[in-house]
Amino acid sequence: MTEVTQRSRPGRPRAGNERNDQDAERDSGLDFSDLPPTPMRAMQKLGGWRALRSMRTAIWLLLTLVAATILPTLIPQEVANPRGVMDWKEKWPEMSGVLDRLGLFDVFSAPWYTAIYVALLLVLVLCLVPRTRAYLRQLRRSVREPGSGTMPELPHQVEWSVALPPDEVQKTAKATLRRRRWRLGRSNEIGQRVAEKGAWREGGSLLFHWSFFVLMAGLFATAMFGWKGYAVVVEGERWIENPISLVQYDPPAFFEESAHRGFAVELDSFDVRFRENGSAADFVADVNVVDGGERVIEQEVRVNYPLDYRGVKLYLHSFGWAARVSVVDPVTGDTVFDDWVTLEPGGPRNLHTGVVKVPSIRPQAGLEVYFAPAGVVLTREQAASFEDELGPNVLLAQRPGPPTADAPVLFFREYRGNLGIDEGPQPAGFLDKARLGKPVDVGVVTPEGKPFALEDGLEVTFSELRRYSRFQVKRDPGLGLVSVAAVLLLVGLVPSLYVSRRRIWLWIRPDESGSAAEGRSVITFGGLAFQRKGAFSAEFEDLERRLKDRLAPAPDDATEPNPEDT
Repeated sequence: MTEVTQRSRPGRPRAGNERNDQDAERDSGLDFSDLPPTPMRAMQKLGGWRALRSMRTAIWLLLTLVAATILPTLIPQEVANPRGVMDWKEKWPEMSGVLDRLGLFDVFSAPWYTAIYVALLLVLVLCLVPRTRAYLRQLRRSVREPGSGTMPELPHQVEWSVALPPDEVQKTAKATLRRRRWRLGRSNEIGQRVAEKGAWREGGSLLFHWSFFVLMAGLFATAMFGWKGYAVVVEGERWIENPISLVQYDPPAFFEESAHRGFAVELDSFDVRFRENGSAADFVADVNVVDGGERVIEQEVRVNYPLDYRGVKLYLHSFGWAARVSVVDPVTGDTVFDDWVTLEPGGPRNLHTGVVKVPSIRPQAGLEVYFAPAGVVLTREQAASFEDELGPNVLLAQRPGPPTADAPVLFFREYRGNLGIDEGPQPAGFLDKARLGKPVDVGVVTPEGKPFALEDGLEVTFSELRRYSRFQVKRDPGLGLVSVAAVLLLVGLVPSLYVSRRRIWLWIRPDESGSAAEGRSVITFGGLAFQRKGAFSAEFEDLERRLKDRLAPAPDDATEPNPEDT
């Protein structure tokens, strides 16, 4: 008998029937004639949950969450920009009342934002859990012995016979497919088996979506239990880690008290190196951490090299000058203010600005401070040329170049009236001049410690100048989850994009065409790919060639003539 090869015409595979879709939910083995369902379906019995658990619903919730996250870029937030919120409320009081009731001045703490986030996590779980279960079932089913059946209609199918018994053909085919990393199922009683490859496509997709879920859960944990703020620490001073000592504090949604550790940070020294144009080339803070009365950490903190202790991180954000200012009330002789005043750069004429508030006297007093670490005296024509809020009568400016303290000068304006601090918290460094009106007096002091006496009798002294460091302080309990999830998300993306799922059907049976065919086998070999079908055509032909090369060729049907017949 000559070798017989039959190749079916390439065509479309049969549409997945309902029985196959239901079989995907059963934990039994597949039949040899079954085509795998695509896409894989799950939770078919819970039809009322389909809309809720669908990926489409998750996408819509994600888009809604993204839109809500964009709102803080358009509307000032209480935590990040309290002064901007106050300006909005003054300019548009009616609209601001509506925005305040909707929680749009603090979006990330609003109940509706949390509800969207929780709904997204819930939908992801409802979508991914049944899909993962169905995927695991498929992996188990793929290595099981299939039920007996006929060869399904496939776009790639060949059949030939070889002069080997079925057992030997099975061993050779099994070794060949395993060498090509196919996942082999067991053979049934009539020599039928199924092999699969590319299961990591669905596995990678699941890994991607589960990683996204973990990433969102980590962000949610940070939003619910994490916090952030800024700490200003003057050289030689100590800062205690608690909410009261933070500026621009963004508290956690839950368990605020347990979220803080209460340790102390001491700023031993601060060094900065400037470029010729005055910008900072490098700056470093030498800090000590004191916990329970013991010094536990000594570390240099630089940009991108934070201090990390007990889950709290301190990032070096910026730096500036701090002036020690005291105010004495001559009526009582008491010192009504004595503290470090942090001076922010970026004021008019390159000056640094700060605020002193004295709420304990009546009427209350506020000082608007302008500081020049290297001050120069201007002429009236030069001062008028600036056209700034200081006016032509203030003959003070900062010398260009690195802000070294060669000739420090502190100029201030005094305001008297109601500071407004009893009506609610105010941003650090904010003086409500609209409420206070015009300044009542001005003064100038230098670090020599000589007081300046104002017309109302207050004496202002500038006694010392130091550097301060501004740290961004954060606690991110979900940061580890986010980091791991981000890596796994990229890992899962690769197979979901580049791996294709395909299946092979192999039927090896005895050749029963006649007595001369004893010890021969018939091989039916078919395949199907769900993605990258063009590449699978070449792969299927390569597998067919390898199988034929490894199996003994069938002998020719023609027999040699019998000598007795001649």
